[in-house]
Amino acid sequence: MLAVRLANLCHNAGTQNHNIPFGSSHALSRRIMRLSHTTLALACSALMLCACGGGDGGGSSLSIQSDAAAATSTSSTSSTSSNANVAASAAAVAVCGANSTSPLAGVRTWMYQLQDLLTDAQINALDAQPYDMVVVEAGNTVKNQETFNTAGMVTRLHTKADGSPRKVIAYIDIGQAESFRTYWIDNQWKTPTATKPGVPDFILTADPDGWADDYPVAYWDQRWQDLWLGTNGAVAQLAREGFDGVYLDWVEGYTNAKVVAAAKKAGVNPAKAMVDFIAKIRAAGRAINPQFAVIQQNAPELIDAVGAAKLLPNLDAISQEDTWFGGDAGASWGDASGTDQATESADTQWTIEQLQKHCAGGLPVFTIDYALTSPNPRTVYTTSRSLGFRPLVSRVSLSKPTTTPPWNY
Repeated sequence: MLAVRLANLCHNAGTQNHNIPFGSSHALSRRIMRLSHTTLALACSALMLCACGGGDGGGSSLSIQSDAAAATSTSSTSSTSSNANVAASAAAVAVCGANSTSPLAGVRTWMYQLQDLLTDAQINALDAQPYDMVVVEAGNTVKNQETFNTAGMVTRLHTKADGSPRKVIAYIDIGQAESFRTYWIDNQWKTPTATKPGVPDFILTADPDGWADDYPVAYWDQRWQDLWLGTNGAVAQLAREGFDGVYLDWVEGYTNAKVVAAAKKAGVNPAKAMVDFIAKIRAAGRAINPQFAVIQQNAPELIDAVGAAKLLPNLDAISQEDTWFGGDAGASWGDASGTDQATESADTQWTIEQLQKHCAGGLPVFTIDYALTSPNPRTVYTTSRSLGFRPLVSRVSLSKPTTTPPWNY
């Protein structure tokens, strides 16, 4: 939703599940969105004078001053003093949540990799990256990988090459049961059919985007929640392994038609039940680590369904996919269909407006887009930063460190 007037461009301009078990088919639940490319991004970067503008602030290598300089360098008629004024103005723009109490307030750069992190070489390749935060899988939660040393991987990733600390966040899918996870008991659990739920019966339906291995659940069901909560639950285990928090996928499950129907039958408000579940997850992590962070992926409209006062105290950040560019779910790393599918401008603008509500509430806002072809990655980084967001551009498979880092990385 990028149909905005230039006069208020900076104010208004600047889903999904990435579950990629190592070496197996995976189920990403995403809405594939397409749009025609817009040049508003670079215009917004050049302005960079509005309150919602961005940058990385505070000493990151991805400085907003560099953004401003890059946006103006192509104009040979721009004076040195003009460029300096733009940079100075941009430097004063706040990053969403930078002054909040969120454990992630200081994060400016991040990496998202959910596949190919089993060997020393693969872990070292990620560890060599100077990102402030990485979102990864807990490898020992995948069948036939139970002996993988997740705690050892987390320990290695916790320190960057320059000796500074790094946040390590665990990806989890709280709205879908995944048949490749260790909790799925093969001789007891069964997948749902077109007319019947699975076994246990909180497994409601197949993934709406047609992905094998992922099944939306009645996440309010105590049996499902017991897998995650309590002293022996998955969240506490992740905290004990050293993860600094969790990255929650399929929060959007509360809008799924089968889930909504099951909630109605059970007398449950699906939006409220999702937030209640998120709150319990955060409490379970904080029982081990008082600074345990919770990041909501996608579903930026949940804030409207329950209200900011109920949602935001239970979150430490929000992350959004495909704000500007997406790709075909399931595309491999080298498959061109996994990048550069432009989101409809109306969807983009709506997403931005929803994320700005979280920003206004003091929450850090991360974006992850899938783009490879120039100038798309730079457009995303420029526009996302100009809104105070913390961007990443990669490929939809998320199987390696990105080859499209910020241009001034």
